[in-house]
Amino acid sequence: MKAKELKLLEASINEAIKLLYKDGYIVTEIDTDKDYMGPGPSRVKSVKIILATR
Repeated sequence: MKAKELKLLEASINEAIKLLYKDGYIVTEIDTDKDYMGPGPSRVKSVKIILATR
């Protein structure tokens, strides 16, 4: 994953967390599933956000 794509992904996750917090949820864990394709950067396949209610 390129640095630019990673920054976009991080911004999207941060925005989602803010919206969820406004709706009364808190994030307890963030888990990313990555694809390791030999040497070089790995690709993020999925991001799992685990929530709890406040």
